[in-house]
Amino acid sequence: MIGLALLAVAASATEVEITPVGRVAEALAAGEQAAAANSPQPLMNAAETLRALGAKPADDDAAARWREQAIAAGATPMPPVRGRLLGPAYRSGLIAPNASISTEQIFLAGQRAEVAIVPHGAGTVKIRIGEGDTAICERQVSAPRGGCSWIPTFTRRIEIRLTNSSAQPLRYWLVSN
Repeated sequence: MIGLALLAVAASATEVEITPVGRVAEALAAGEQAAAANSPQPLMNAAETLRALGAKPADDDAAARWREQAIAAGATPMPPVRGRLLGPAYRSGLIAPNASISTEQIFLAGQRAEVAIVPHGAGTVKIRIGEGDTAICERQVSAPRGGCSWIPTFTRRIEIRLTNSSAQPLRYWLVSN
């Protein structure tokens, strides 16, 4: 019964909404685009947006790296502002060809849970969020971004699995709250 309720909630989740997780995913996509185009001010804007949203890196601190690159290229930093104490977290990674990676995260009961994926380049990644055999959300995501949101019934650990079924390695950003 709970599995059916989870599936019903997951079925309504289509795209990353304009929420803190969605804004972090957008900033990461904009930063990747600005880095590829060698555009210092948009790169600075993406870095500052990540900082203002309170996004915390799990590994690669894109905001700091992009900010340094942008300043070195002549961009003007925005004056510091006070941000939120808590906010979405993000991490980067690389999935080998025809491989999967998974991580787990605890999501709180009754509070909106969100996961966004920002694949780099032309690749497509399959995201599956679930517990055991029960999928909360499962979909194919290509650039610029996609993801899932739901409201957990219980506080518990949930698996996030990313699968790259292409013959090329796939770089990505994973954003969650």
